[in-house]
Amino acid sequence: MDIILWIAYCLGEGIANARIFAYGTAHFIATNQKEKINIHAYFWVLRVIVWCVFLYNIFINTGSPDPTFDNLMIIGGRGLSLAFIFTFFHEGAMNLARKLMEPDQMQYTLADAWFYLSKTSTSRFNFVFWVRMAFLLIGGTIYYFTI
Repeated sequence: MDIILWIAYCLGEGIANARIFAYGTAHFIATNQKEKINIHAYFWVLRVIVWCVFLYNIFINTGSPDPTFDNLMIIGGRGLSLAFIFTFFHEGAMNLARKLMEPDQMQYTLADAWFYLSKTSTSRFNFVFWVRMAFLLIGGTIYYFTI
C-alpha cells in the first residue's frame, strides 16, 4: 500500500510543481525578494519530510518494533526504492500537466510530454527519460525484493 500512496504523492507533486512553474509563482518568489529564494531547496526539504513519514509508516508496519537486521533491510530497501521511483512519476506528471495547461508551448503529443526533457528547467537534477526509466526499474526491483 505504501508504494501506491507514494506514486500518488509523486504524481500530485508533479502536477502542483507544473502549476507553480507554469503560472510564474516560482519566478515571482525569486525576483521579488531581497534575498533570492531557491525554491528547489524548499521542494527538496518538503519531499524529504514526506519520505521520512513514509519510512516511519514502513517501520511501524514491518510487524515487529524490534530493529532487527531484517527489519532494517526492509525499511532501508523500501526507502531507497521510493527515492528511486520518485523522478519517473514526478517528472512525467509535471511535463504532462504543463502540456495540458500550455498546449501551444509544448508541441508534443500527450504521450511525448511524459518523456519530455525540459530545456528550461532550473532544477539541479533533470534526468533524460532513459535514466528515469532505469531508476524506476531499479526502484521497482528493490521494492519487489523487500515485500
